[in-house]
Amino acid sequence: MDIRSRVDSAESYFRFLNTVRYRLWSDIYIEYVGGSLTLPESAVLVHPMWRDQLISETPCRRQRSFQNPPPAYESCAASTIWGYACPSATSLQTDHRFPWALGGPTSPGNAVYLCRDHNQMKGHDVHLIAWTVDNFAWLHDEVEEVRRLLRL
Repeated sequence: MDIRSRVDSAESYFRFLNTVRYRLWSDIYIEYVGGSLTLPESAVLVHPMWRDQLISETPCRRQRSFQNPPPAYESCAASTIWGYACPSATSLQTDHRFPWALGGPTSPGNAVYLCRDHNQMKGHDVHLIAWTVDNFAWLHDEVEEVRRLLRL
């Protein structure tokens, strides 16, 4: 996925996020189930703002940090984000491909392994994500978890 497509998808995500703030989650979910939302629009359903509306004694968000270290055979995934191989031989860190701060889960399907420098460069920038179904294989399960928490 080229950089222009990534930026366009991120823009679509933020535009949709801005337009749904005053809508009911359940109405957006119906559009999601009906297949009328794009992938970036669907990702809005796991945004923390929906979970923040819950008044509950139980935590609404899962753990933030990955518990397992990156596998020894992995190398820095800079090429999947920036398009070039990382020259660093430093140890890797596990980060969220779709940022935890925006609702991305701490799960293997959302993990990306980066060296320290590339991890710091990536931050929470959703413009760097390849908005492909493979990178969001976790999305449906997370949407259903929000639905369960909202008791819908």
